[in-house]
Amino acid sequence: MDYDKVQIVERKNFVTVMKPWSAFTAVDINNDNELETTEMERLFWMVEGKRPLISRLQHDMKEIDEDGSGTISRNEWLMYRVTPD
Repeated sequence: MDYDKVQIVERKNFVTVMKPWSAFTAVDINNDNELETTEMERLFWMVEGKRPLISRLQHDMKEIDEDGSGTISRNEWLMYRVTPD
């Protein structure tokens, strides 16, 4: 078998996951794998290129925070970004 030609994950799927993964890592200042509101504000700003409105940020925090912890975990963020609407 020629392992140089084996593709385990399609490039499109890899990029779909790694872009939000990298963005999360960039704003997780304390490296706890949880984002608080201020970190989420930076994340949306970085991903979308503009500062989010506070009302939108509060709404999206509630929507993304599936376990109700008040913070966004890496898995919650990835599911939010990679799951089709």
